Amino acid sequence: MTSHYGALKVRAKTREVAGYHRSPEQPGKPLHLLVPGGLVALAAFAVMVWVAWLTWYEESIGRAEGLAWLALLAPVYAGAVFLFSYGYELYDVPRALRLAMILVFVGAAAVIIAAVLFALLAKEGDALSVDSIDLDFSGAESADPSRKKKEPPRPPGG
Repeated sequence: MTSHYGALKVRAKTREVAGYHRSPEQPGKPLHLLVPGGLVALAAFAVMVWVAWLTWYEESIGRAEGLAWLALLAPVYAGAVFLFSYGYELYDVPRALRLAMILVFVGAAAVIIAAVLFALLAKEGDALSVDSIDLDFSGAESADPSRKKKEPPRPPGG
């Protein structure tokens, strides 16, 4: 059975999927794919955003490690989105692939935008932190020992 509704008619489509799932005449149970696929996709997406946060905002993990984690999570996210789409489109593979590609593209764009935003917020936070702003305009040495100016070495006997 192919769906009578487009992917954007969510209420009608949801009723159709639920009706298909409950019908004893229809083969398969789409909710058994749709619900776990959606949950895994949401969890993978949340972990990807968290990894981006740790990589570019907190900088608690290195960029190479963060990118490796994102590369490992991307196929999990894409596969889960396909399972969701396959159930949502009532086993229509071409429509499920199209919906999955759209959702994966939007999800990837969201993770990239979040990573850029986290990097910008981290840079802005560094620029606005009290420790990084030198408020001493008098020319006197700072009380902070890490900010003291180093004097040039004096020649012996001088």
